[in-house]
Amino acid sequence: MYTRKLSNSSSAILALALSTAAAMPAAADTAELDAKVMETMERCVAVSESCAERSVDAQGVLVFPRVVTVELGIGGAGGHGALVENGTITGYYKLGEADVGYEAGIDAASYVFVIESEEALSKVQNGKWSVGVDAGITVVKGMNAKAESSADIYSYVIGAEGLDADVSVDLLRIWPEDEG
Repeated sequence: MYTRKLSNSSSAILALALSTAAAMPAAADTAELDAKVMETMERCVAVSESCAERSVDAQGVLVFPRVVTVELGIGGAGGHGALVENGTITGYYKLGEADVGYEAGIDAASYVFVIESEEALSKVQNGKWSVGVDAGITVVKGMNAKAESSADIYSYVIGAEGLDADVSVDLLRIWPEDEG
């Protein structure tokens, strides 16, 4: 009985946290999201030499300024972001993840995906790309890390202290805002 109540409470807290993180931003919030996207890109370039080098000739950069992760036995993550092409925001995206584990807590970080190929950019734009399902992604870990492989997409997770070496980005789904 007590276990069921605890499980139901955990599920309710998780659902509330993820629905808050995944709620579509209002039109008035778009300007704020745009500003946060550009700030996050600048921060990634400032803390990671790899991000700075890779983003110069990238086809696009997909930026999620705040991804909230909740782990209460059953976990998940959610956030809103934007695709930047040639310095201009060209579309808005959602990020979602669900998993099962033994961790507990709530955390937030910024996710930046530097897209190197036209094929990968097309998949992102058409909602056909998922981290952990599609091959061709390199996760760059640590502030001094260099991405020396030739992947289609490079991912950077930025926490409060800078580039985060301890965060996993496998099994994330990313889709355009207008897909609901």
